[in-house]
Amino acid sequence: MLSQRILDLFALIPPDTTIKNKYYGVYNKVINSVFDTSATDYIVEPQYALPEAFQAPSDMPFVDFVVTYVVVLDEKPVFFLEINPPGHVNFISTRIAADTQMRSRFRSFYDVISIPKLHGVSVMGQRLAFYSMEKVTGHMSPSTLSQQKTM
Repeated sequence: MLSQRILDLFALIPPDTTIKNKYYGVYNKVINSVFDTSATDYIVEPQYALPEAFQAPSDMPFVDFVVTYVVVLDEKPVFFLEINPPGHVNFISTRIAADTQMRSRFRSFYDVISIPKLHGVSVMGQRLAFYSMEKVTGHMSPSTLSQQKTM
């Protein structure tokens, strides 16, 4: 459960904001709270130049994502969050592009993850879509955009 302070920070952001980076700080606070980076070995890394093993395929479409936070443990990704501009939720084309980017990100992490299941979240404003990938099979959930669970 999120603290009241974090909920209050979300409430301060107008739902129709056009400021692309308005959610950076709040989601950074959420991730650091969930993974308790002050008391554990988890590290939250905002978008960074990916090492060669993490590189996405060259056919990955360009998506105007705002920022990606990757949570790592022992230099291996255990979770990631991609924050897209809030207005992208209003267009099927940008939702499809964000879905494509999430799937490409999972593929780029496949060879370096050491946990049984990698989780990722795509965010557009206060709307979240949850994804996961099984290490053994490479199966991603949801299997299609239409099966995506959002909040």
